[in-house]
Amino acid sequence: MSDVPASKQNDQWVEKIITSLDRGKLRKVQNELAPTVAGVNMHSTDETLVRKRLSFILSAHRAELEIALARQFRGTVLTGEGMATLADGIYNFTTPTGINISAATHQGYNYKDRNEDRIAIHPELELAAVIDGVGGDAGQGDAAADCVASGLLDSPEDLAKAQDMIRSLLVSRDVHGGACVMGLRFRMTPDGGRFVDPIFQSGDPRLIVVEDGAIAFETDDDDFVQGLVSAGAITEDQALYHPQRNIVCDYFKARGKNFSQYEPQIVRPGSRWIIVDDGVTCNLTTHEIVQETNGKTPSEAIRALSGILTQRMLQAESIRAITDEERKDRGVYLDGRPSKPKEDNMGVIIADVPLD
Repeated sequence: MSDVPASKQNDQWVEKIITSLDRGKLRKVQNELAPTVAGVNMHSTDETLVRKRLSFILSAHRAELEIALARQFRGTVLTGEGMATLADGIYNFTTPTGINISAATHQGYNYKDRNEDRIAIHPELELAAVIDGVGGDAGQGDAAADCVASGLLDSPEDLAKAQDMIRSLLVSRDVHGGACVMGLRFRMTPDGGRFVDPIFQSGDPRLIVVEDGAIAFETDDDDFVQGLVSAGAITEDQALYHPQRNIVCDYFKARGKNFSQYEPQIVRPGSRWIIVDDGVTCNLTTHEIVQETNGKTPSEAIRALSGILTQRMLQAESIRAITDEERKDRGVYLDGRPSKPKEDNMGVIIADVPLD
């Protein structure tokens, strides 16, 4: 045990945190703390005064700030554990360049007794990924998703190294499974523009880019039914209720291919970037997702999706109580939506890019 008095240890911790922040980060932290600390004016232009006030606040809120700083600079993994609904577990944050992001995951209803989805977030480096664990007969989907999340956050700036780490973790932890993944990293150009690189995928999570309220870009699912659609064997509408729509063609595992990567994408000011897994896309079409979330903040948008998905899963049996032929003729199920309800884990990330 240290012989340094507790008060002195606390002062050393405060000084360490403060000195680790450059002027921009110092201002960001003070602005985030200001609304939560009554009676303390953090909006001073005097840096010395700001540091004194910040020191006072840091001392009073050490435990919670240690967690917040760890999330900001080392990333965090969302598991949805203990949450009654998707909306209850929403994690909101703003990246250093001003992108507002909300994310949540939930185990779903009338499905498995645990959540095998994870969301990996690194706010400081603007990395976000939805991870859908695949456990197979061993039932290790949650363990596999944990390995993927850990690998991505261990090497958020080097996707090749992250993939090596994920494989190493899967082997060392004896995890017989893998994960479907969709992730991306926002980046800045020297002149202040934005682009996304990498955009990486394995399996059927989906990326949707919305510009001016309309779909500007959408990834294809790497699954069996999408293959049938691409080959012209079935229509896009038939894919919404195909009995094999939950079969993925491939997923990331210890001995398998790397993530597929898309070309870097220019990020338009005011655009919205949505990542969802099949717990969402099997219940709502891309157009429905966009329609239900347009005009809402990222957090409000996830709350809206949560309400719809909760209802569809809890009432799935009654909603899909028609034959495939009847569905083909009607064009929708009994709740007026075209997709066959599916109980599953859910994961969603919504990122709004500022206009300026």
